[in-house]
Amino acid sequence: LLAKRRRLAIAGISAAVVVVYASASSGPIGTLGISLGAVAFWRFRQYLKPAVYGTCVLLFILHFIKERPIWYLMALLDLVGGSTGWHRARLIDEAVKHFDEWWLTGTDFTRHWMPYGLTAVPEHCDLTNYYIHLGVIGGLPLTICLVAIIRRAMKDLGSGIREAGERSEEEEFALWCVGSAIFAHSITFLSISYFDQISMFFWGLLGGLTGFLALPDARRIENGDTGRDEVEPQTPRLDPTGRWGIGRHSPRAESIDHGTD
Repeated sequence: LLAKRRRLAIAGISAAVVVVYASASSGPIGTLGISLGAVAFWRFRQYLKPAVYGTCVLLFILHFIKERPIWYLMALLDLVGGSTGWHRARLIDEAVKHFDEWWLTGTDFTRHWMPYGLTAVPEHCDLTNYYIHLGVIGGLPLTICLVAIIRRAMKDLGSGIREAGERSEEEEFALWCVGSAIFAHSITFLSISYFDQISMFFWGLLGGLTGFLALPDARRIENGDTGRDEVEPQTPRLDPTGRWGIGRHSPRAESIDHGTD
């Protein structure tokens, strides 16, 4: 888009940056940083799998050598001053401690997890984690469903990018950008629970995934290449018994021609 419609691209990028800056919140700024980092990794995409495995191993090691679990790393992030990263880390800690209360079918009371709560929702603490929020609503199976959907989306995008000769480099980069957006959402879920209209940004992106992956087929059809052999249509015919058959060589017609029924 930046190469074809430079003004539109610059306007969109500028608007996104202004909205993030105006929020004065660490969450949007962190999400923007994750998105830009994921997009910039396009040039090193051949190292994606080693990078993912290496990051997982590093986090696993840190989990056991640090005094606190790895999710307390969020408490160290404060990009604007006054961030509530500690609350988000403590929420994960409490969800693990009270795992037996919600893992099967969820729970309708989490107020005792934290020393403070919400006036609007006195039965619950501030569930600023989408994975935990879904677990509270529908148990661990619902959280697993979300993780499985994200994993399948990323897997399909990876397969689409690796299809040699099917897509141009611009289309591959567009799919990479879609994957970067989904990745940014999945990380942001650790610090905020989506609700109302904001949910459409994520689920709408997943809903349009099929259309993004079908770009090569749409381009071939637009150019008149369906990729299928032309088959001569057959006209239904009425046989002597009054039944409909397809063409002169239908089983019913052949049985009549040979005097059998």
